[in-house]
Amino acid sequence: MKINIKTYSGLIVSVIYSLIVRYMAEWNVIEINSISYLIITPIISGYLPFVFGNKNFIENIYKSISLPIISTLLFLTITVITKIEELICFVIIGIPYLIVSVLVSLYFRNRIINRKNTDTNKNYLPFVFLPLILGVMEKNSQKEESNHLVQNQIEINASSSNIWKCLHEVPNLSKYTQTSLINYLGVPKPVHSTYDSINNIRLGYFDNGLILHENVIETIHERKLGFAINFSKSNLNQNLTIKNIVQEKSMIFDGIYYELIPLNNSKTILKLKCNYRLKTNLTPYANYITHIILNDFENNLLAALKNKLENKN
Repeated sequence: MKINIKTYSGLIVSVIYSLIVRYMAEWNVIEINSISYLIITPIISGYLPFVFGNKNFIENIYKSISLPIISTLLFLTITVITKIEELICFVIIGIPYLIVSVLVSLYFRNRIINRKNTDTNKNYLPFVFLPLILGVMEKNSQKEESNHLVQNQIEINASSSNIWKCLHEVPNLSKYTQTSLINYLGVPKPVHSTYDSINNIRLGYFDNGLILHENVIETIHERKLGFAINFSKSNLNQNLTIKNIVQEKSMIFDGIYYELIPLNNSKTILKLKCNYRLKTNLTPYANYITHIILNDFENNLLAALKNKLENKN
């Protein structure tokens, strides 16, 4: 069966275009967590197929929907294979790319049909430079900063003193953590932590080699423990998503806190809070994704601590 390259030339160009823009972010020309990358780029990506072999899109609405989807999935797959992104990018980047590119594709199909003219207006082609132009402007502009909090709690059948012993130096939780979809996509699970009482430093170890360097910033004996992450001294290993966040400074952790509320001598409520700031022009979306990831992490950690403490030999 002979494959008509022209039929899929729009898809190929769209994938290449998305990769070029992604590498501009990799080279620190633009930022990933930006309107230019997450909104403008998929708009252009959804339009490009109409410049190359647009008749196929006009005649078949399913192609107008499926080819932008295939284009996005191919683009994300290549970024993962070439190790400039992690699997979690299928969620973080994939959601806006899929929605925007499909909507733009349908918009142009409908517009061309209503005009009864299958010739795509190629005067729009200069707009392919928008992600670069706007991206540079966005990167150097003042971004909105907002404060956020993710908080979870769990009731543990253990005294506050026994729980407190496991907070500075968290025991090995490998047998007690659960693997969620978020973890399958590359978000690491906590393993254990060590504590240097002399320097007041805590090291948090994760299952993918990530080691977080944490400064203890608040201690109220058997009541509250707070620490701040020092990413400059942390071992980020191959955690590309975290490296991008640190490089762009789009998310800042102000403090992570454990709080203990004794109910009686053998029952305690353990709270885990994370205070963070977002510096982005896409605050609602960034906070939505961040909240999902942190909420999953906190619940997994609290449940693992509960199982560990309640199943001591």
